[in-house]
Amino acid sequence: MTTIPTPPPSLAPSQHPSPLPTPRQKPLNPGGTRETELITYLDHNMVSINHRFATRLSTTTSPSADKGYRNFGEAAKDIEDLIDVVWVSGSRTYPSIPFPSLFPH
Repeated sequence: MTTIPTPPPSLAPSQHPSPLPTPRQKPLNPGGTRETELITYLDHNMVSINHRFATRLSTTTSPSADKGYRNFGEAAKDIEDLIDVVWVSGSRTYPSIPFPSLFPH
């Protein structure tokens, strides 16, 4: 069996900036007020995403009705925004409360 040699790792700094936002210097204190606010914010937005996903096939034309996602890109943007908030929070562990499935079967 012949192995293909690989080049050595580059020692040059990356030319591409990280797409991730800069996290906090100190992570949120577990069980603190700000962590509780973060969990509440994430929970509210996950419920909203779940609702928009559930109503994506709705044929309601009422202007006051919530609009469902028209494509996965819209849902991905909302999910990415939440991931960025968690990243910026500097949380090293995830909340230990169970979240309902984001996209139920």
